[in-house]
Amino acid sequence: MEFNHIPVLLRETIDALCVRSGGIYVDCTAGGGGHSAAILEQMLQGTLVGIDRDPQALCHLRERFGGDARVKIVQSNFGDIEAVLASLGIAGADGILADLGVSSHQLDTAERGFSFHADAPLDMRMDMCGPTAADVVNTYDKARLQKILYAYGEEKFAPAIASAIVRRREISPIETTLDLAEIVKSAVPAAARRDGHPARRTFQALRIEVNGELSGLDEAVQSMFRCLNVGGRLCVITFHSLEDRIVKKRFAELCTGCTCPPDFPVCVCGKTPQGRLPMKAVQPSAKELEENNRSRSAKLRVIEKIRQGKEKGSKMAMKNSAAVRIAAPQHTPRPSKHATAPRLVPQPRKTRTARVQTAHSSRLRVLKIVGVSVCMLVMLSMLIFERASLIKLNIRKAEAEQSLHTAQSETVRLEATFNGMVSVENVEAYARDKLGMVKAQGRQIQFFQNQEEDEILLFNPLEK
Repeated sequence: MEFNHIPVLLRETIDALCVRSGGIYVDCTAGGGGHSAAILEQMLQGTLVGIDRDPQALCHLRERFGGDARVKIVQSNFGDIEAVLASLGIAGADGILADLGVSSHQLDTAERGFSFHADAPLDMRMDMCGPTAADVVNTYDKARLQKILYAYGEEKFAPAIASAIVRRREISPIETTLDLAEIVKSAVPAAARRDGHPARRTFQALRIEVNGELSGLDEAVQSMFRCLNVGGRLCVITFHSLEDRIVKKRFAELCTGCTCPPDFPVCVCGKTPQGRLPMKAVQPSAKELEENNRSRSAKLRVIEKIRQGKEKGSKMAMKNSAAVRIAAPQHTPRPSKHATAPRLVPQPRKTRTARVQTAHSSRLRVLKIVGVSVCMLVMLSMLIFERASLIKLNIRKAEAEQSLHTAQSETVRLEATFNGMVSVENVEAYARDKLGMVKAQGRQIQFFQNQEEDEILLFNPLEK
């Protein structure tokens, strides 16, 4: 059968790799060879390593690139890239590409069991060996099936689908893709069937479980990054949010430097950024979506290596290179199993004295912050008290000024009244009749109290 596969984000990926002649590049998911062919077009000399675990893809790659001395085809999983490169005697790569997910050829080949549109055995194995999807749905218990559908398919109807699968297999084993699709369809509410095929998430979850696509993805990304030369780039194309979250998180950690707490006076972790993100995540253009609808969920992420990491040892030397099967036409000599990559000196752990000093510095910092806070609180209280005292003094001053003004006004009124009395007789009559004095002797006016008006008036003595 002809191997048909349309590479996704082809031009964007080749541009991101910055292919140069004489470099070493690795296509970890060679598949139909679309990306590999585009890389070869960009370099006259160099080496391209194509890795794939699908036997049908390997046959196609050998036919397409068998006569090219620059190409080495290897049957393996991209998670074993360190062992693959070690077996080929390659110390590092200038660019690595991983196109995750299932290929168009696998979806279009009905007997592979990846598609829910055609009736075929429920297989879904990429390397065509090991347990099949039929083994999963017929042997896993309900709780495990439900967990897989939740974790790998993000299926909100996982309990109902898992229950339907268990009920159906009690009658007879589930062996074909259409059988499983009908079971899922019957377990999903009618309203949910309008948003695409109801079995899409279930088939995705089973495919991921059968092939272990997520279980080793994080470690595989780290392995690919370790295989890069300084200045080399790693391009990863994901097709659903589960893959993308893992890749995005790992890239972010590789670009992060010191992770010590901020109150540490000096860095004790020794970590420095190993990579940088030269661009944001890239998605297919409108033109590509029109030509290839299967690229709608694709997303390209790129990281560039800026310095070698300080691993405690090279995992490339720990891989068993004898387990890797070389599928290239030329015979590559198997390396010695004692061949190891140069080991890096592990970073020494902090001594007990250093840890005690760090803890003491942290306590002193806390005490200093508390002391400054208390001082500021006391100063604020004093400022508020002084402000209140000043306001109280201003109120008293205003009251005194008002009393003085009242006294001055009363003095003026009494002076005017007194000036109207031009004789002693008038004064005596005024004192007796108006002010209630019992007697006024010696022609003198003294201090007195007006019992009727409850006022105290002051008159100066009159001369005889």
